[in-house]
Amino acid sequence: MNELCTKPRSISSPVCILAVAAVYAVVAKLSFLLTISPGNISPIFPAAGVALAAVMILERNALIGIWLGSSVANGLSFFDGSVSASQSVLTSIVVASFIGLGATTGAGVGAFLVRRFCKGEHPLQGGLNVLLLITVGALGCGMISPTVGVVCLWLGGGVPWGQVSYSWGTWGGGGAVVTP
Repeated sequence: MNELCTKPRSISSPVCILAVAAVYAVVAKLSFLLTISPGNISPIFPAAGVALAAVMILERNALIGIWLGSSVANGLSFFDGSVSASQSVLTSIVVASFIGLGATTGAGVGAFLVRRFCKGEHPLQGGLNVLLLITVGALGCGMISPTVGVVCLWLGGGVPWGQVSYSWGTWGGGGAVVTP
């Protein structure tokens, strides 16, 4: 059995968490330069792929970093004018935190499913495993994160009800296309 990764022994957990958070936040903020209204939704979102890779490599250490990076990136977008700030500061922080939870859950479930379907083999070993990485990983990240995110944006007033399905499709497509 060839494991995809083993947690580096020389790097402490807090350093891993902060590194994942920083990389995720930077990649997400760059992706937000391509956002489509309404909300903070990018049709190309490589941070979803960063999140899946981080969980595949660093396992649980990556999850907190993904949540932190996503929450910070989304929170900053509510406050820097990238997204119309029609909600209060508290609502913006809560929405950003729950969007981070969706990103974390999507990456965690995607990594779990890839490992499960690859049956302990390396996801890049053999054509079938690569296909599983692309489809199962993209489905995990590309379904959960946009569902949680768009619902949060809708509840927080960032996406009107009439734009929910469009926003979900844009978010899911953007994450799924670049996830593997």
